[in-house]
Amino acid sequence: MATSSSDLNHSLSNEFVDSVIHILRAHPHAVYLPIGEGDLGWQKRKFESAGVSKRVGYAGKRKDLPGFLRIADIYLAEFPTVNTQGVLFAMAMGKPVVATGSAEQSQAASFIGTEPGSVIRDSAGYIERVSQLIREPVRRGKLGQSMRTRAEQHFSFEQTTRQIEQLCDQLLQPVSGS
Repeated sequence: MATSSSDLNHSLSNEFVDSVIHILRAHPHAVYLPIGEGDLGWQKRKFESAGVSKRVGYAGKRKDLPGFLRIADIYLAEFPTVNTQGVLFAMAMGKPVVATGSAEQSQAASFIGTEPGSVIRDSAGYIERVSQLIREPVRRGKLGQSMRTRAEQHFSFEQTTRQIEQLCDQLLQPVSGS
């Protein structure tokens, strides 16, 4: 499991760390890899006191983040603050992403879309969804592929170019009609 953020101190909230600890305790073979910058002093102490610190690695800031995410099986979107860049990179790499909130509340949730069970309302549901993906590699693979397809359809260079062109057309329309 992996998470990426440019400010891990802020994005790895107490509730999120508690959820990761719960997942690691429930799945002794699982490991967690936060990627990015941050001191993580209290988070590291919390992982240590929970007895799971040997299964938490710290990758630091990575210039090769998309490729580095290939080693992860599941991307954990942190909460309540989430780094949407990490979510998009994980989706592009075909990794299943689990997030909390709704499309109205969370940009990460709107990126993920309506993938069944990927956007969870609370931490208990989040923990259960991640646990299910750990237990079911076939489902994990299918969800990852659907995430990649969604990223290609909605966030590819071509799609972004079309959206910018449409925006420019809308902005220039009143000027040309005068």
